[in-house]
Amino acid sequence: MKKEEIIAIFAFVSLSAIIALLLAMAPSANNNANENLQMRGENAILQCPEEGEVACDAGGCPGVRRCSGGAWLSCIPVRECSPGREVPCALNACDFGVVKCDSCGQWGECNSN
Repeated sequence: MKKEEIIAIFAFVSLSAIIALLLAMAPSANNNANENLQMRGENAILQCPEEGEVACDAGGCPGVRRCSGGAWLSCIPVRECSPGREVPCALNACDFGVVKCDSCGQWGECNSN
């Protein structure tokens, strides 16, 4: 064998051993989550990634739960409009109707008057 081949094989074996050692020492994310739940009790909320956001139910209305400081915040209703508000809308090219904002703050369908 040439000197260069021996060096390449040695480097490959060394890198493989280092990677295997690092993988064996690093705890998995799933194990961390399970340990976190055990430490905080059954009512614990899993940690979340910063800038994370998930849809949720806010008392029967659409909502969003955001991550702050590694923990999920309470579910906040998502409002598109003020409940009870009515605005004109086009049913087609010739007819107009009214769209109403529901009790959750979401626009409904355009309906004829």
